[in-house]
Amino acid sequence: MHARMDTLESLFSKVEGFACPILNRWSQGERELNDNTKITIAVYMATLFCRVPVIIEATGSIVGRAAAAYTKKRLNNIDDIKKFQEEELPDYRGSIYDLQKELQSIFADVGKIFEVKIDDKSALGHAVSQINSFVYAFMNMNWSFRLASGKAFFVLGDCPVVPCVKTGGKVYLGSGFGHPAVEVHMPISPDVAILLTHAKLPTTLRISEKSVWELNRRSIAMSQQCAISPLRTDKVLALVDQFRNRPRNTQFNEPVFGAILKNISD
Repeated sequence: MHARMDTLESLFSKVEGFACPILNRWSQGERELNDNTKITIAVYMATLFCRVPVIIEATGSIVGRAAAAYTKKRLNNIDDIKKFQEEELPDYRGSIYDLQKELQSIFADVGKIFEVKIDDKSALGHAVSQINSFVYAFMNMNWSFRLASGKAFFVLGDCPVVPCVKTGGKVYLGSGFGHPAVEVHMPISPDVAILLTHAKLPTTLRISEKSVWELNRRSIAMSQQCAISPLRTDKVLALVDQFRNRPRNTQFNEPVFGAILKNISD
């Protein structure tokens, strides 16, 4: 596992090395958008997204639920019960059908009795396996730059890539890449943020202070441990306080994580 983690860190470092010169040029006004720059930044965004604390936590929870659901499903197969008894309970002398009923009883309310989760390193591995899905989603969206107006500035959270869907009067953070109304933003400097949508928008647009703070609100709401701001202002502190101890209204993209669920059941 340590060797694998070292390999991942080496991969992330190389991706960052390719991305940083492009992001520096974009933040300084040289904002060329072509297939080469977009794929480089799409891979960078995907590697960022899959390894932040809130996504690792969500992946662990989803994989855990999948494992529990798969276990309940396998308990209906008497051949699986026999194999389990032979491998794990060789001294069991009761009826195989009694064992099946006992196990089914234990797992009947598995979600109520206990929560199945995987450790963070394994969750990171499963999340990383979805990088191609994230890159595909990003490359099939329209890219644009948003510039801060007036005295407003962008705040960077510990989840730099922030997907958001507004639908039915509600806001969902953390997923929805395939939703027609999704907006994915990532600040690259206090003055510039990348915005990905399925809508056709101007390549570069200076947005109002209100719009800047709406994006900041999303960034801070998605953050789990910290937010990075160029200035310590009452407005920033108020947003941090608002979301400090409040459960997030975060829903994760089940279709994107579907491959994880499939891997568990294969």
